[in-house]
Amino acid sequence: MKPIEIPPPIEREQLTRATSEVLVDLVLRQRGIIEQLVAEIERLKNNASSDSQSSSKPPSSDIHKRSERQAAEAERSLRLAVTKRKVCGGSRSMAGFAQTARLLSVIQTCRAQGRSVITFLKQALMVAAAQEKVSMPSLIPDSAT
Repeated sequence: MKPIEIPPPIEREQLTRATSEVLVDLVLRQRGIIEQLVAEIERLKNNASSDSQSSSKPPSSDIHKRSERQAAEAERSLRLAVTKRKVCGGSRSMAGFAQTARLLSVIQTCRAQGRSVITFLKQALMVAAAQEKVSMPSLIPDSAT
C-alpha cells in the first residue's frame, strides 16, 4: 500500500473564504484519505488474526499464541500439585515437599508423554530392588523418535 498523504491543516479563516468548489474538493480528498485508512485498518486486523496455519506467515510469527498455549499447559500441569496440597494440607518438611514434587513431576511427565505412570513406577522400583546393575528407566524422550 502506498503511503497516505495527509494535506496540511487549513485555518478556519481560510475555509470560510474558500469557494464551494474548493470545499467540495477538500471534502472529496478527505473522504479518499478516510477510505485508505479504513482499508489499512482492515488489512492490519486480518494480519493480526492470521497465523502460520491460516496464512503464508512463518511459524516464528506465532510466538504470542504459542506462549499463551504454553502458559495454559503450565497452569494445567500445576493443577495436580495444587489440588494435592489443598487436600492433604501440604508437606510437613522440606524433604516431604521435595519427594512430593518429584512424584508429581514423574506423574505429569508420564501423562504428557502418554506413558503409564504405574508401569514406569513399577519398572523403577524393580530396578531399585534388583541386585545387579541395570539402568533406571528414563523420562527423557528418546531423541531417535
